[in-house]
Parts: sequence; structure tokens; C-alpha cells
Amino acid sequence: MIKRRIGALAAALALGLSALGLSAPSLALAAAPPVWTHEASDLSPHPRATFGRLENGFRYVILPNTSPAKGASLRLRLDVGSLHEAEDERGLAHFLEHMAFAGSKNVPPGELFRRLERIGVRKGDGVNAFTSATQTTYNMDLPVADEPSLDVALTLMREVGALTLDEKAIDAERLVVLNEKRLRDGPVTQLTVDQFAYWFPGRRAGDRLPIGTEQVIRTAPYEKVRDFYRRYYRPDRAVLVIVGDVDAAKVEARVRALFEDWRAEGPAGADPDLGAPGARKTSAKIFVEGALPPRVSLTWIRPYDLSPQTSASIRAMIAEYVGLAALNRRLERLASGASPPFTAALAQREDVLRSGRMTVMQAASPTDGRAALQALILAQRQILQYGVSSAEMQVEIAEWRARLQNRAYGTVTEPSSRLADEIVQTLEENGVFTSSEQDIEIFDEAVKDLTARDVEAALRTAFSGEGPLVTVVTPVSVEGGEQTVLAAVHEAQIRPVTPLTVQAKSWTYRPPGAPGEVASRRHVEDLDATLVAFANGVRLTIKPTDFRTGQVLVGVRIGEGRLALPADRSSPDWAATAFVLGGLKSMSYDDIALALAGRMWSVSPAITDNAIRLDGATRAEDFDTQLQLMAAYVTEPGWRAEAFERVRSQLGVTVSRTDGTPGGILQRQVRTLLRSGDRRWAQPTAVEIRAAKLDDLKAALGPQLETGALEVTVVGDIEVEAAIAAVARTFGALPARARPPGGGKLAEGPRFPQRAASPVRLQHYGRDDQSLAIAAWPIPDFFADPKAARTLRVLEQVIALRLFDRLRGEQGLAYATETEMTSSEVFSGYGYLMAMVEVKPQDGDKVFAGISEIAADLRAREISADELERAKRPRLEEYAAGRRTNAYWLAALAGVHEDPRRLESARTLMPQIQAVTPTDIRAAAQRFLTEDKAWKAHIVPVAAAQTAAAR
Repeated sequence: MIKRRIGALAAALALGLSALGLSAPSLALAAAPPVWTHEASDLSPHPRATFGRLENGFRYVILPNTSPAKGASLRLRLDVGSLHEAEDERGLAHFLEHMAFAGSKNVPPGELFRRLERIGVRKGDGVNAFTSATQTTYNMDLPVADEPSLDVALTLMREVGALTLDEKAIDAERLVVLNEKRLRDGPVTQLTVDQFAYWFPGRRAGDRLPIGTEQVIRTAPYEKVRDFYRRYYRPDRAVLVIVGDVDAAKVEARVRALFEDWRAEGPAGADPDLGAPGARKTSAKIFVEGALPPRVSLTWIRPYDLSPQTSASIRAMIAEYVGLAALNRRLERLASGASPPFTAALAQREDVLRSGRMTVMQAASPTDGRAALQALILAQRQILQYGVSSAEMQVEIAEWRARLQNRAYGTVTEPSSRLADEIVQTLEENGVFTSSEQDIEIFDEAVKDLTARDVEAALRTAFSGEGPLVTVVTPVSVEGGEQTVLAAVHEAQIRPVTPLTVQAKSWTYRPPGAPGEVASRRHVEDLDATLVAFANGVRLTIKPTDFRTGQVLVGVRIGEGRLALPADRSSPDWAATAFVLGGLKSMSYDDIALALAGRMWSVSPAITDNAIRLDGATRAEDFDTQLQLMAAYVTEPGWRAEAFERVRSQLGVTVSRTDGTPGGILQRQVRTLLRSGDRRWAQPTAVEIRAAKLDDLKAALGPQLETGALEVTVVGDIEVEAAIAAVARTFGALPARARPPGGGKLAEGPRFPQRAASPVRLQHYGRDDQSLAIAAWPIPDFFADPKAARTLRVLEQVIALRLFDRLRGEQGLAYATETEMTSSEVFSGYGYLMAMVEVKPQDGDKVFAGISEIAADLRAREISADELERAKRPRLEEYAAGRRTNAYWLAALAGVHEDPRRLESARTLMPQIQAVTPTDIRAAAQRFLTEDKAWKAHIVPVAAAQTAAAR
């Protein structure tokens, strides 16, 4: 699996290709016998994995894995996607994915989700599916993989090969899929369609989005749906992946018993001819789209490589990735410098739609697309002409080796869900699924004699083939059109370039003083957490775990966050990234990245309701460095203007387009309205962003960073004494800090809005068939009644189940139904429970009526024991699984010095959820889900709002 893992590391250096609307890498469609790739490769597969094949061609992979303990992840991959569809079948692969949940030989319609909920699997999170151009995959994550639960899951997976495809069910699902298409259609989708048509003219990849066409979805004959199913849902196109805390021999026997009777019916489906890249050289295409951020890109397309993965292909891939990683670091340096030609840029290679190997250079430029385009070309020419230096190579190799080693340290605690997804991806890529330990050996062997000349040759290959194909996404027309773009390209192609010189700095930060003294210390036995207070006022909480071998998470809370900010303006949390990108006084962010290459570190900033947060992930051997870096950001931030301007420019483009979707209005306006207009939770307006200054960010964060109460939380694979000593040398050595107020008293803050006689009507400027209906009810803060808050959490899930069943399943009014609950642990008396449904504007009243009927029914009668179990069990299993992760405990233990009640909250979570009864649910509904308290909003397109106003 080294291809996927190294590729992911390369992508982590910059923006992903998802910004281009591209799908994941894929295989060629050539029909082949069901043989495992490792059987045709010199690479050995994962030593603990079992690879099997039945006589009917059905294949399976079983990998024992104990993280999470008792759980398992299942994936059923079928080698069929939208590329297999004929013109009058466009959308049927995706449609069949839906039909797999709509009734089969042994599972009546509507019953599949209920069976899974009874064993703790939550729809969306624990069971889902997706269809791409190249595959259809069904996912299940079991919190408990005991024999009964695993049997339910395997039986349901087997039912995918026994769908009934009832005519009534097909017609009902047409509405659901059309709602999904309506929801997903928009500027991004249209740009994707246009780009693929440009990249793959006259080829099937140019017009095969999985969602399909409305005509096919609405009118495809029943027999055509069934015929597509018979041709492609066949055992020889299926692979079952099982990763988890299971007995491989027992599971294999059960798989063989369940799947050996799957028989293909009728002739097999044909595999289409996907063609090959042509001979186009430099060309350009302009896409005018005001709703999307402007950007430019250069694309080179080579033929897709059909051959199995081998050690030789991996070595070639690593050489290419080293070169592209060095190029990305150069682009990042340009973006973070003075007068940058773009705000972000990326160079990356991806295998796309089984139709081409693409190298893409992309840049976001809100102001000057010409400068951005030419900067990309000059950077590409520079690295091709002068190559990659030995120092650059060693930085990238050290960085990747450190990440691969870190991954290997956690081999025994790698999440089953991730491993299962990686196996599926390996099947897509014609790769060999290897262990993390094997990956290090493969990597070291590949780079031991890698030279700069190898990297240069790999880059020349990467930038060969068709192209560059230039695309420009712009909100306004370009004078002179594509000829103007091509003239800019030609100018950059003949401009002289000079070699790059980079002077790397060493990591020179030193703690500001003598190690701090421990003033107090106590151990919370039942939670295995140690609470420490240093003499300077800094507080520390440590929880050692064995959840992820080698992983250590660090959270730093400083000051009071939003509490310390004025309520009449938006918080500068949008600019928090600029604080980190601004680096330190003596080192830019780029200097830090180079100095710490090969070490594991990260700093993620946020402004929360009651603290400024800095979060980081590292490993035990780099723990000191992680703390040194975080302490340096607190005491010596760089406050670089170019970093602030970069983030401000990026957000200015984004915010100007948030009014284009209902979801954008939800984020920009509804969150504030639910807090009675308190603008600390508001997204800034375009005017506010244009007026923002670096001094505003310094004024908001600076005083809190300098003197605010400071608390450090450390969770992971580290010894308590080592953590205390390291914090003493860094944060404990700081000058005296303010002490947390303590006492657990909640602050005064936002209030839930007063109910209006009719829904608040908000407007978006996007598609005229999209709207969002919202209903919310006020609830208390968490500490006012923790048991009531836990009951409401179960009630929220009951509402979610009923919204899905009634508004999506029974009435076909919506595709997306969601719930959200906030029960504040910071502000006295504040919280809300909210239901949201994406719907056609004209159906908003039906949705509001449906929500009111659900609430009335919950007030009128107790829910059944089965419904309660289906609401509670997934929540309980979700929390149980969460408590076996470092991230959960980092959040749960944050702030315990300031408010010790958080310790009791961690203790009572599971028991209080378990204790909820049908009587509790009804009582909570009667208390909180009353019509006189409900606040409603309908986010509608401008045209619909104007029509309503005219009535």
C-alpha cells in the first residue's frame, strides 16, 4: 500500500486535487481473471492478510486488527461505475447503489437500516456507500464484531447480490436520487463537467459523472435497471474486505458459506473502450463562473499505466514524488513571500478515471490570474532546467521516512476503517497491499541510491504527454479570450529563469528560563489522568494511553477566547491560520518547516468560546520539539503581514460567494441568529474582511497570549514523568500567568432568539430549486442538568431517524436531513436542538409541517423500545469507540482545571445515556419540543423570496 501512503504524504504538502473536482485514482477497465496483483508482482502482500477466491470468482480479503478492540470494518467493492454506462444508462450505477438499501430477497424495504441500528451501526457514519466512475463500494463499520453482529453485517452484504428491484421501490428511489442530483448540481459540478470534457474530448471520461442525467433517472425502464444490475452485479466483479478484531479462519468459513451460492445471471456486461490521450500541445480554455474562486491550472496527460505495481514502478513513483514535493515547497515559499503571485499553489500527479495519468499545477489567485499562471510556468521550467538539489532531496526523503516510521510505530493500533479503505484503494490502483513495516523497507530500498538525475528524469516524464492544457476559472470574461491566455503562457515559456538558492536555518528555539517547579499534583484514579499545577500558574493534564502506538496529542488553551472579545463584531477566528503561517520572530513558517524536516509536529489554531487553542500531533521522540514550537508561538509569534494578507485574500474570495448556497447562508447568518445576533459567531462580511488589519488580530490574540491563563493537555503514548519534565522545561519556564478562575461558574453570553409568527426568510443567490428548512428549540446549558442533556442527545437521534424515514423515505421530499444539538458548557442557559432539511422551495411548508408532526407525536406518546434501542445503541457504541481514541480524551480533559465538573461529565456520559427510557424521551419532548418555542427559518433563492413578497 506504499503507493497510496506516499501519495497521501505528497498531497499533505499542499492543496488536494479535490479542488479540481477529480475523483480518486483508478484502474484500467480491461477485463481480467480474478487474480490478485501480488501474484503478478515482485512485492509480497501484507503478511497477516488472508486473500481468498471462490469458484464463482468472488474474492475476499480478511485482515485481523485490534483497533478498535472488538470492532470491524467491512467493504464490498464492485467493479462497476459510471464509466460502464451506455448513453441511455447514465446514472444507473449510482441508482443501483441506492437500490441496495431499498429491499432484497431476505430484507424488506426500510428494514436494512433498522437491523444495523439494533447492533449499534448508525446510518451515514457506520453504514454508507459511494459510486464513482470506476467502482461501487458498500461500507459498514461495526462497533462490536461479535458473532451475531458480524453475521448480520455479512448477511446484509450478501443481499447486495440478491436485490429485488421492485417497481414501486424503483419509483420511490427516483425521487430520492433526483433530490440528490438537485442538491449536488451547482457551479462546482458544472465546472467539473466542463473540465472533463476539455481534458478528455470524445472519450467516455469526458461525460460520465456518477449522478447521471435527469432523463435516465426519471424514465429508465424497470427492465433496463434490472438488466444493468444483472450484467455488472456479479460475483466475479466483487471483493469483500473485512478488517477487525476477528478470527480470520472463522470469518473466512462464514464468508465462503454465505457467498459461494452467488450466481451470475445472463451475459456479463462489457468493459468500455476508454481511449487514450491524443497529441494536443499547448491549448487553453476559459471558464467564466462568478460563484467559484478564481484559479489557473496547467495539466499534462499521459496514458494510464495498466501494469501491476512492482518495486521498479514504486521506485519511479518515489522519484517523481520527491521532485513534485520539492516543487511544492518552492511554490509554498512563493505563496508565503512578499507580493506573492498566488495565495496557494500545488503540483501533483494523479491517475484519473482509468483514462490518463495527469500532472496538474494549480494556483489560486484572487487578483492576478496572469501573474499566477506565469509563476507556475516559471517554477516548472526552473526545476526542469536546474533540477532538484541534494539538500532538497534529503529534506523530502527525511520527511517521508519520518511519516512512514510514525505510521509503522502505530501498526498495531491502525484503525480498521482506514486499513479497509486502503485495501479498497489498492484494488482500484492495481497495487499490492503491504504493511507499514514493509513500506519502510520498500521506501529505504527505493531511495538508497536515488540521485538528483533520477528525480530530474522522473519530472521530465511527469511533464510530458498532452499539454500543457491551460484552464482559467474567472468571475469575468478575459479580454481577448484564450488567445490572451496563450500569449501569457508563451511569454513565460521564453523568459529566462535562474537557479534557486535556499538557505536553511537550524531550529534554535530555547526555553526562556529554568524549568518550572511543580506546585501541586494529583492523580484521578478512575480516569487515569494526572493533574499538575506549576508555580508560574500553568496547568497540565496528562493521560497516558496505548490507543495509538507512538502517537502523542497536545492541546494548549490560552486566555478566554471569544469571551474576551467584543460582541458587536465578528471574531478574528478566520485569521487564526495567519497567526501560525506568520511563523516566529526569528523564523518564517518556511524556515520552521525546513529546520524540522524529518520530525513530527503540527500546530492547528482556533478561537473557541472560552480559549485560544493550539493543537498539535507528534510522537514521543519529538515531544520536546512539539512543546518548544508551541511555546515559541505563545511567546514569540512572528505576526508577519504577508501571512495575514494571504489568508485575508483567500477568505475575501470565499466569503463573497457564501451567499450562493443555502449552506453558505446557514453558516454566515443562521449561527448568529440562533445567538440573538451576537456577532462573535458571525462569519465576517466582505466589507469587514477588506477593512481587517494585522493589528486587529494582534489586539485580539496578543494580550491573551502574553498573560492569559494557560493549560496544557497531553494524551497518548508517553510516560507521565517525561511529560511533566518536558512541560516544565517549556511552558513551566514562562513568566507567571493568570490563573484560571475556577469554581465552574458559567458566563453570561448569547441567548436563543424569540419565536416569530412565521419562519424567518433568508435569501441565497444560487440555484432556484434549492432551499433549506430549519427548525430549532431552546434547551438548557449542559451543566444546568447533565442528565437532561444526555436525554436530549438521544432525542436528537430519534428525530434524525424520523426525519430520514418520513421526509426522505416515505414522502421523497428531501435527500439531506440532519440534526444538530448544542448544549453549552461555557454560557449559562444556552443551547439548542435543531432539525435541518434540504428541500425544494415550494415544499418548505410540507417540511415544516412534517417536523411539527414529528415533534407532536413525540410529545403525545412514548416511543417503542425498539426505536429507543435504535437511537441509543449507535450513540453508545460511538461514544465507546471514541473513548478508545486520543482525540476524544484530548477534548474531554481540556479545561478540567478551570471547571472540574468536566471530570464528572466524562464519568457519567455512558451511564446516563444507557439510563434513558421511553418515558424520559417523551418528557423531554413535552418540555422542549413545543410549538410555541420553535424558531424556524427558510433559506430560499432570491426569486422565490421575491415571489413570496409579491403575494
